[in-house]
Amino acid sequence: MDEAPYRHLLRVAAELLGARLPPVERRWAGVYSEVTEPGRLYYRAEVAPGVVVVTGPGGRGMTMSPAIAEESFT
Repeated sequence: MDEAPYRHLLRVAAELLGARLPPVERRWAGVYSEVTEPGRLYYRAEVAPGVVVVTGPGGRGMTMSPAIAEESFT
């Protein structure tokens, strides 16, 4: 991972807050699946009996993915 953007973010945040931020102990970087079909908000498929794959809008909306998964089952 490129550390420069993280260092910049910490520096700017500290300047805005007027205090030094605590060091980052752990950081997670992941790969997010994403629906690429135009006009489609999510993808849902039962790929095997009892195994359902649901993916949402990827990095643009990872916080919405659990709600999308829940709604797709109702």
